[in-house]
Amino acid sequence: MITGIERITIEVPDLKRAEFEYKSLLGEFTPDELLSSVIAFNNSTIELRENPFLRDPKITGITLLDDSFLIESSPILPEPRGLNINCIGKRLIQYDGTIKHGIIGIDHLVLLSNDLDDCIERFGAHGLGIRLALDRIEPRWGGRMLFFRVGKFTLEIIQNSHNDSQKDDRFWGLAFLCSDIKFTISELQKKGVKHSNVREGRKDGTLVATIKSHNLGLPTLLLQNT
Repeated sequence: MITGIERITIEVPDLKRAEFEYKSLLGEFTPDELLSSVIAFNNSTIELRENPFLRDPKITGITLLDDSFLIESSPILPEPRGLNINCIGKRLIQYDGTIKHGIIGIDHLVLLSNDLDDCIERFGAHGLGIRLALDRIEPRWGGRMLFFRVGKFTLEIIQNSHNDSQKDDRFWGLAFLCSDIKFTISELQKKGVKHSNVREGRKDGTLVATIKSHNLGLPTLLLQNT
């Protein structure tokens, strides 16, 4: 049974440079393996992994927590929607309770896809078994959206209607959860992190702000539930 998302893997062309940039937003990373480093939150982990063949950083995969698996990470084959997804039995990096800049967790990960019906088959009850919490059509936000919920974490899948030539699914952006978004913004300002103004979020009862620097070029949102 899938109980959460153990980690999100971001591949970067230069690990040290990525760590230096990202720590202003998220805090210090810890070496994990020779060419990777990690930072743990209450509900998941961000892993930076060096890939010198890449031009720009990109989110390349996720590892799911599955209580039917052993400790060793195992890939899901064939790859769902062509995505690099692994399963593991428990978290490899334990959260130490440290809150970085008021960021308490990862709220959601955004996936762009051209076939949301197939995503329901692959990720939902007939596939990986992740709970589909909402299937919504919202023209103001670009069309149809799916929200899969697992372990205080949301996988948000958006219809990739603006780029029909992009046939492959791809992980697109991240949202981090804050206990007090104005406090987080004030802390990030001290680090020189650029951001938008705080505004009401798409979901009722939320406040959000867009991060515009120190985010590895990945679409990044801060979110607070009010």
